Amino acid sequence: GLHFNLAKDWKIYWIYPGNSGSPPKVELKDRKTYKSLNISWPIPEELYEKEFDLITRVYTNQVVLPIEIYL
Repeated sequence: GLHFNLAKDWKIYWIYPGNSGSPPKVELKDRKTYKSLNISWPIPEELYEKEFDLITRVYTNQVVLPIEIYL
């Protein structure tokens, strides 16, 4: 899996980020060595940013994105 250890006040977005943000994107450079790649996305935190009237789905602090790669 990918382990993210985020600094205070930093965040990364979920696969469906909400009203703003882009989800993390995982690509392997040598596509000839695997058949598929599957990320099991943990349930995110949902934040409401009142000053912008936005809902975002994020990970803060630490998160591990489990990944299955089929060779």
